[in-house]
Amino acid sequence: MNNEIQLSEKQEQEILDSWNSRPNNPPSLMELTSTAFPDAENVDGRSKEGRAVKAFLASRELKARGSHQYKAKGLLELTKDQKEYLEN
Repeated sequence: MNNEIQLSEKQEQEILDSWNSRPNNPPSLMELTSTAFPDAENVDGRSKEGRAVKAFLASRELKARGSHQYKAKGLLELTKDQKEYLEN
């Protein structure tokens, strides 16, 4: 009795297209799972669907960021008024 979900070629292509469309900021595992299974409810990296997506990514030597992993937002650019306020 095998309860694993197999991705269709269309789902695999949707995952790869989503991944390749954002090379500098790849989508999270949850986003990719929602892309592959748009009609499914309550899917994440722990669900059967999420594990199928994770296994597919691993077969392509890709690793999606989990929702629990920290993601830096980058530096915040200060306005002229903010810089002036800090100087005084």
